[in-house]
Amino acid sequence: MNKLFCSANDINIRLESAGIQRVILPLKSLNTALNHVNGWLLHGEEACQIIDTGIDNPATRQVWQRVLQENNAPRVSDLFCTHAHLDHAGLARFFATEFGANVHITAGEWAYWQARYQDNDQAGDKWLEILQHGGFPPEPSRLSNPVPTPPEYHLALEQGTLVAFGGREWHVHTGGGHSPQAACFIDTSGGFAFLGDQILPEMTPFVGIETHAPDGDPLADHLACLQQLSGLDETIMGLPGHGAPFYDISARAKTHIRSYEARLTRALEAAKNPARCKELLPALFRTEPEGAIRDILIITAMALFNHLIQRGQMRRWLETDGAYRYQAI
Repeated sequence: MNKLFCSANDINIRLESAGIQRVILPLKSLNTALNHVNGWLLHGEEACQIIDTGIDNPATRQVWQRVLQENNAPRVSDLFCTHAHLDHAGLARFFATEFGANVHITAGEWAYWQARYQDNDQAGDKWLEILQHGGFPPEPSRLSNPVPTPPEYHLALEQGTLVAFGGREWHVHTGGGHSPQAACFIDTSGGFAFLGDQILPEMTPFVGIETHAPDGDPLADHLACLQQLSGLDETIMGLPGHGAPFYDISARAKTHIRSYEARLTRALEAAKNPARCKELLPALFRTEPEGAIRDILIITAMALFNHLIQRGQMRRWLETDGAYRYQAI
């Protein structure tokens, strides 16, 4: 049988035989198609390990408690966080304190988490500055959520190293874009790859500027990561942060790259004449965004503009009204 066209049942059988369990955790999102996040439970005789936890709320805790009880799971020895977004690492402190789990996360993601936790009060001012630069009226961000307390200790994941869990060894591959230094875990035997949100089966990963780094170029980091992961063998099963497991990671990575390049092309076409971000949003995303969706599209658009500026394909300048004007070169 061609693995690329296996049924969902065949995929589940392969996961079960490898001692890997997908745990579907509830998630409320502005994107109606994004109603869950994947956690992963890896079974062991003396201990089990977890990849990503979901958000910290009663519903997610109940799912984990049920799953662990149903599996008569021994202690949780280790938690591996692909990145520090709330829907992936929200329960890290809980597993560390309640189960004594070692928390593994990259130094970049740990620093990002600490900065957001310590900077909650100042994030609002930085958001208002982003709005001013985009030509929007000052309004509180609709995207802000309380940042959970980080675990007291962590073990740093490093690019190119090997980690062992679930009875296998995994290459650690780090890359930015969606978050500062996300980690993917690639099975050395060529069977599986935990991808976090770097590559998704049904949607293009979100890449936007951060309030603490409004002039950054996260899209460059994400594109570089996708290029590197596009070399993976097509028979490796991708285990994503959202959506079902899938095959041919390389093809999906290339699809993401084409999607971003198409957005960059639209941005250049929309900015033939000088314009603020506010004027460019409808042309770029083919919608008149409102509410929290608008906030997401603002930081997405600015990531596109920053990347084009770094490529030398766009320029920007600050006018007396406090807003940047963008123009394709």
